[in-house]
Amino acid sequence: MRILSIKHHLSADHSSSTYHFIAADRLTAEERRFVTDLTDRQPRGRNLQFHYVGDWQDIPWEWIKELLGGPYDVMVSESYDHWRAELTLPYDEKLYN
Repeated sequence: MRILSIKHHLSADHSSSTYHFIAADRLTAEERRFVTDLTDRQPRGRNLQFHYVGDWQDIPWEWIKELLGGPYDVMVSESYDHWRAELTLPYDEKLYN
């Protein structure tokens, strides 16, 4: 990953929100159905993206938990020039005992 730019001041954006979910592995047919049933959107390959224009639209917070707890490993979002990244890591009990 590389940083493309750094802003040292506050600037307003165009009142939109973008969410990008990425899966490390190819989604199974069952995972694709889960995503479509939850979001009414078809995944594109290993990706799922939402873009909403206006601050009156957004994805439900529960979706983030369900999508990252399910088929997706990374979520990157941007809203009002605020960037956020979340990722899931595999848990191996042997490493912690």
